[in-house]
Amino acid sequence: MTTVKALVRLGVVATVVAIGACTPQATITAHRVEGYAKEPKRIFVIESIGDELGHYHASFRSALTQHLRDCGVDIAFFARTKPDPLALDNSAAEAQQRKENALRTQFSPDAVMTMTQISVTWAGGVPAYPRNIVYAMRLFDASTRKEFWAGNVDLFTNFDWVHFGDPGALLANNLIARLVRDRVLQSCPAATH
Repeated sequence: MTTVKALVRLGVVATVVAIGACTPQATITAHRVEGYAKEPKRIFVIESIGDELGHYHASFRSALTQHLRDCGVDIAFFARTKPDPLALDNSAAEAQQRKENALRTQFSPDAVMTMTQISVTWAGGVPAYPRNIVYAMRLFDASTRKEFWAGNVDLFTNFDWVHFGDPGALLANNLIARLVRDRVLQSCPAATH
């Protein structure tokens, strides 16, 4: 009887470890400029990222938007497309920049956040999947154009044959928690972070 209990316990522990290994994780290292006291109320997010998050990109945007609204912050997004390195002219890049400038002017933010994909670590066979995605995130005061917060995000997606959780929502949740911890966001209800 004791052997059966031990085997059951071992099975439960193995299952918990296996499920834990299949869940996404997001680690954020960041710092805030000392002496900057303004709390942003309108953030314009410029994304320069790939499509490795897949459909979880929508859940990232949705969760981030909801959390910021809960904190009394309006948000707008602009996704930059990667330029064609073989293009003989830069009319597409110039058109994209004009569109970004027009949207930013129309939204009238007090802060601009840039989200830039730095690297992707691929794993698996066929098909390959992104195991880790690293992003650099920066917050700038829109009027002075000075950076007041910077962070790097290491997102372990664990896209595999079996995975649990939503890495997009996790990224948004951890980002909000970090912005609250760094006192960038000061008006968030406790349930938000």
